[in-house]
Amino acid sequence: MATPIPANRARFTLAGLATAAGGTLVDLDPAATVEGVVTDSRLAAPGRAFVALRGEVYDGHRFAAAARDAGAVVLVERRAAIEGPRLEVDDGLAALAGIARGWVDRGFAADGPRPVLAIGGAAGKTTTKTLAAAAVAALFREPLVTAGNLNNRIGVPMTLLTLEPRHRAIVLECGTSVRGEIAALGALARPDVALVINVGVEHAEGLGTLEEIADEEAALLAAARRVAITAADEPLLVARLAGVAAPDRRTFGDGPDADARLVTREVAPDGTSRLRITTPEGDVEIATALPGATAPSATPAC
Repeated sequence: MATPIPANRARFTLAGLATAAGGTLVDLDPAATVEGVVTDSRLAAPGRAFVALRGEVYDGHRFAAAARDAGAVVLVERRAAIEGPRLEVDDGLAALAGIARGWVDRGFAADGPRPVLAIGGAAGKTTTKTLAAAAVAALFREPLVTAGNLNNRIGVPMTLLTLEPRHRAIVLECGTSVRGEIAALGALARPDVALVINVGVEHAEGLGTLEEIADEEAALLAAARRVAITAADEPLLVARLAGVAAPDRRTFGDGPDADARLVTREVAPDGTSRLRITTPEGDVEIATALPGATAPSATPAC
């Protein structure tokens, strides 16, 4: 079952919304405000902004008039030739990303930036995200974390739009099914730390060969501003890690070449594990309720 998109209370003046979206207001008051950005016309209401998106099956522009009748400000692509009061943009997905980035940058600049961890890979992203979120919460109190599988070019910006002052860090899951999606998500997320777990045959019809999939996934490593991390036993990703601009590039695994290396694993009778990991900064011990060692997935998923 698909994860419902969470509601947000992101607030913009229409002038600010147009700037963030890279669009042009038509017959709208720049000083008016909206609170809440939606991509589902059924959620359109007075004072909200409805972003019409094009998909393979549905086109949100078909519902722009109904959303406007419901009281929402409609954001539409110029090529759709929608009439009436509107905010026109060149591309709906790019505009949604711009709005989300604008919310993060403008709304929370006063009390400091939020550290961002972005996680990608063919398999294991959601489990890794959950574990990482627990660690991040111990360091930064409450983080904003991707819900369920909202890891695409709609889910990630809609997640960022839910950022509130109580969130002190951000943990994002980033998935892909078409070329260029990870690069777009990396540009939106601007992660301080990017982690790509592995590479595998995921949605190969949209991504091509294993080498091309590795290029797609490694775009997240390229987006890292401080630390880029991947698995030491993933040669395609390790090769690409060497070329990214992040000042700190690291690998993990249980082999001798890993920067963060699993040294011992002790499994208790109840199946829980105690791990000792050596890193350049020293050894770390971790107790986890996950039972035993992991095994490669037979059918990696995005």
